[in-house]
Formats: sequence, C-alpha cells, structure tokens
Amino acid sequence: MTFFVFCMVLLWLVQPGWCTSQNFSWLGLMPMQIVMTATTAVLCYAATPRTPQEHVAASAVWLQEFAWTEADKPIKLEARSSMVPKDADLARQPMFCFETMMKLLYWSCFVYDHMKEQLTPNTGFSNASSHQEQQLEGTSFTARTSLSLDTALSLYNMTDSQSFWEIQQDTRCLIGWGSSTVVVAFRGTASMKNALADLQAWRIAHPPVRGKTWLGTRPLVHVGFLKTWLADGLKLKVVNQVLEAVQQCKQRSGSDQPITVLITGHSLGGALATLAAYDIRKQLLANKQSNSKVVCCTFAAPRTGNHAFAREYNAMVPDTWSVINDQDVVTREGKMLFLYKRPGQRVILKRGRPHDGQSVRHHLLTSYFHTILSVVLAQFGGLGFPDGMEGMIRLAEASPYVKDLLQTQMGMSLPEMRAFCQSDPASRSEQALPGPHLPSKGFWLIKKPSAPSSAATPRASATLTCCHVLFASVKGQEQENACIELGFDQPDCADCGRLRDYIKDEDLVAECHGCCTQAKNEPGNKFRSAVLEVCSHRLREFPHVETFLKERISSYPNMQVKYYFGAPPRLKLKAGTNSETIRIDHWKTEHIEEYLNHKLLATPSD
Repeated sequence: MTFFVFCMVLLWLVQPGWCTSQNFSWLGLMPMQIVMTATTAVLCYAATPRTPQEHVAASAVWLQEFAWTEADKPIKLEARSSMVPKDADLARQPMFCFETMMKLLYWSCFVYDHMKEQLTPNTGFSNASSHQEQQLEGTSFTARTSLSLDTALSLYNMTDSQSFWEIQQDTRCLIGWGSSTVVVAFRGTASMKNALADLQAWRIAHPPVRGKTWLGTRPLVHVGFLKTWLADGLKLKVVNQVLEAVQQCKQRSGSDQPITVLITGHSLGGALATLAAYDIRKQLLANKQSNSKVVCCTFAAPRTGNHAFAREYNAMVPDTWSVINDQDVVTREGKMLFLYKRPGQRVILKRGRPHDGQSVRHHLLTSYFHTILSVVLAQFGGLGFPDGMEGMIRLAEASPYVKDLLQTQMGMSLPEMRAFCQSDPASRSEQALPGPHLPSKGFWLIKKPSAPSSAATPRASATLTCCHVLFASVKGQEQENACIELGFDQPDCADCGRLRDYIKDEDLVAECHGCCTQAKNEPGNKFRSAVLEVCSHRLREFPHVETFLKERISSYPNMQVKYYFGAPPRLKLKAGTNSETIRIDHWKTEHIEEYLNHKLLATPSD
C-alpha cells in the first residue's frame, strides 16, 4: 500500500504538461493506482481484528446449548435468558430438544409403512382414520417394519390419527393428535413418482406471488416439491385437518394452553414438512391462534427455496431444525451457488472417523437412526457431553419408548445407567458402561414373505430372530429356511433361551429349540480353525471385541487374529472345504464365546 501511495504522490508532482504525465494517463496507470490503493485500504480495514462485545460472545455459546428432554427445555430457555439479558435477539431464538428429535424420528420411520388400506382404481385421493383402516386379513399386504401406530400415538399421549394418500404424486401423510400435541409426518422418496418430483429442481414463485425477482425479494421454491404439496388439494386437506385437530385439542384440554404442532419428514418428506410448516403457521395466525406453537424437525431434507423464501420462513417458523447425518449427499449438495438456501437451524450428526467425500449411505433413514443411537452410546464413554449421562437417564425416565429402545436394542438398562453415573469418575474413565452395543442398522425392519390371511397362524406373526448359527451344511440351510418359513428373520442372535419371553406358542418354542439342539449335536458343524478379522484402529468402536481379545482369546488355541484396515469385526471358520463367515459388530462378548464353543473344535487335533 505504501508503494501505491508513493506512486500517486510522484504522479501528482509531475506537471500535467509534461510528456511523462500524458503517457501515464494514456496508459491508464493513474486509475489503476487509485483502484488498487482503495482496494488495499478496504481489505486492511476488513482484516483488522476486533474484540467482540461480551454479550455477543455469550450469545454464540448459548446458541449451541440444547435440552435432552422436553421437560428440561423451558428451564434451559429461562436460564439462557437470565444469563444474557442484554441480547433481545437471543431470547427469541429456539432451543433444540433431543427427546423431540427421537420421537419425530420414530414418526418419520413409521410413515413409510403406515398405509395399509386398499385403494379403488377410480379414486385419486385416499384418506382413512386409524379406526377405518382395513385389517391385514384378506389382503396380501405385509408390514415391513415392527413399528406400530399405537406406539407412535403413545409418544405424546395422542388418541386420534388421520392418514392421507395423494395418488397423483404418491404422497403420504400421517397426522396424530391428542389433548396438547399435533404431529404431522410426511413420507420421503419411495417410488418413481417421488423420484421424478425430486429431479424437477428448477424454481417457481411460492404462492401467492410477491416481491421482485430483480431485487431478490421474490420467494422461489423447488418446482417438484411445490407440485407435490399442492397436488389434488393435498395442502388444503392437511392444513384443514391440522386446524381441526388444534380445535379438538383445545376442547379436550378445557383451557387456553398453547397447542404444539410438530411437523417432520425424511428426505422428500422433510421438504414437504418445510412447506407445510409455513402454510400451517400462516393459517393459525389467520385464525387468531397465534399461541399455538409450530415446530419443524426434518431428517435429510434438501433445500426447499431461495434466500427470500428462507427469510420469510424463518420469520414465520423460527423453531425449525434440519438434522443432517455427516456427509449426506442430499443435504450437502443442492445449494447451486446462491439459488437455494436452507431455512432454520442445522443439527449435524457425526459418528466415528471422518468420511472421505459425500455419501449416499448417509442419506438412508437407517443410517440416521444408527448415528443418533451412537450419540446416545457415546454419552457413557469418553466422548460424551458434560451432562450427557444425566441427560440420557432423565430421557429414559421421561420416555417409556426411549427406555424400552435402550434396554431391548442396546443392552442399556436404566438401573445400570444410574449405577454407572453414580460411580467414581476415576473408575468410570477406565471402563465403559458394561454390556451396551449399537443395534444393527434397520433393526426395526422385517424381512417376511407376504402370505394371505387364510394361512395366517400365530407362528406367521412372530418377528423375533432366533437360531444364532448360520449353518454351512445343506441340512443346516434347510433348517434356516424352515425358521424363515415360520416367520423368523435371518438368524443372527444367541437369545434362543428367551423365546418364551416373546412368544406364547409352546409348540413353536419347542420346535425352534429342537432345531437348535439338533444342529448342536451335528458333528459336521464343528470347524477346526477360526480367524478373527478386525481393524485395530476401530477396536474402540467394538468394546465386546476388545474385551474378547484381551481376556478370552487365550482359551482358543486354534484361533488367529488378523488386522485389516477398515474391516468390520467378523469370524471366519474353516474345516477342509467347508467355511463360514459371520459379522459380530453388535454381539456381546459372551455371544462370541457361545458361538465359538458351539462351532469350534476345542483343539486342532480333535
């Protein structure tokens, strides 16, 4: 900059009549000097560090706070306002709630498999209440998940539900309500019609048309999303049903307490949830129901509109959260420079080591569920939040659904969590919570063949997995197929002794136990050697494998350990030409021992 100033001074001192001065002006050196000097001055001023004001720095910290339970949320909001009284903008900012996210995640999963009624070919739109849905008898419909409407409604003590199926764009929506809460869930991309709507990425004015395009004040939204939301009057039907549900909630409560409207969806459903949240909040204000609160929490939702739409949306529905799973390709892409803008706040979930590049797998709903549960598990390890253990204990106490999920799928019982939290911090740092593990991805999915109701028996309705051994012999494969024909999933657990806890059919239990006993007595099922493959850098992710390697592997002299970078933990058993490979990501240490004692010869010479 000093050099430029010096050049300007010299040029100024040169008399205009001189040839040198005329040459400088003709070559454009003087304008260049002026522009470069001004640019340098502006850049120096912009790069000058500033000391932020105290309340601004405090606001940035408090905006990262969140509540584990819905009961803690008003307490934390009050504490945040009292700690930063000067910042009026902070008082208007919402706060993220982990319990709300987990409950709405259940709804986002359930809406994919909710619609059971049969449609007549001549109808273009179907709606049915929970009491009017046809039963499975007499149809070929087979539920693909173990999730249920009763559980979804019980999350917020709701009693009524209404489902919508718009056939033209294949859009599905489920609404539930009780005395204080209304939940609206949209299904994501699940058909070719949905995929075609996703691909219509050009923009159109959000109705009613307003603002100026050349000034950047006209709200523009994704054409495919808007067409899906408006198709065959879906918007009108959903909004009217929500307004009616809010009125019923107020009548049941008998008071003027605020009614909370929760809106959610995954992928395409998240984009529809964004458009629905805006329209629902707008109609609530038009009907003088401003005390009703609208909360939107989406999973893997793409950007819906431009910057103008995002500004209007944030003013209308400030309590909006976009949950993003690490490098989800749909959420990371789609910005198109400045054409699209994500409204609301972002909640980014990350699990394990950083992922190289964007991933389609991270967009799957199973990956979202798995990552959220890994966050739960991390609270009882060395990577949790300061109040993570206490928060998860309060969450399990407040939500029977979360309590049951942690106990049945992750081996985390409430008494064990309390005892571990109350233990000495020094001993706690040396060992993790005993027995916890991540469930398999998509643990709520059911792989069961469709069958008419005439063949339906109590056996065909069983969904518990049994028979932890994947038999390598032909006879063993027949036994496995027999289990699947009875309605069981792929055999992958060692809890056959707990069958009676889940199934009351004694004949079925006896037959399944006989299958396992017969397989155990088969000499051909014994293998002479075993290899445990695992990545040494990922051992901390699998504490059951780490415990086995440290304490139990010496009991198996004919077993080797091989380390492969990035490999998931798996067992490979060999006996001549016979071999067997099985993943043990989510087993327990005792399951590994039980499996080896059952399948592996005691010594190589036996």
